[in-house]
Amino acid sequence: MIIFNNELVDIDPDRDVFLETSIEPLFEFEEDFKWYVFAQENFELMRRHQKQVIQQLYADIHPTRLVYDTVYGKVYTESASVENHAIHIIDVKESHVKPLANLQYRLDLFTSACDILSEDERGLLQAYKDGSITEGSHELTSLMVKLRDEVERQEDYMQLLEA
Repeated sequence: MIIFNNELVDIDPDRDVFLETSIEPLFEFEEDFKWYVFAQENFELMRRHQKQVIQQLYADIHPTRLVYDTVYGKVYTESASVENHAIHIIDVKESHVKPLANLQYRLDLFTSACDILSEDERGLLQAYKDGSITEGSHELTSLMVKLRDEVERQEDYMQLLEA
């Protein structure tokens, strides 16, 4: 589950929504701005979702157990390879690393970019997050441009440091 357009949206594990390797060009569409604005909430939701998935995988570990089939009214034994299950858990954990790292990167960039905002601009950003300001307003557009420029500047700086 993630927050998008002020709504809770299911994460489709088959889509690579968070797996893009680069964020180019930033804020090309307003949806990109929304991803940045709600990055903290999305990060926390993804982390909680990951913990739930991992907990369920650990709960499903069993070498042999009795199972009751409610449809046919039969009891039978069910076996699973603990080794294969352990490998699956490791694979699932590794599959969550890149999306979380990408979202953390976006969150860090946006948080740093917000440091240059005045109190009024921070209030405007909070009003946008709360849904009390409409999209397309002049103030919001100028805030988006300012944040986009700062995020791009910081991303360029990060790329120089990595080179």
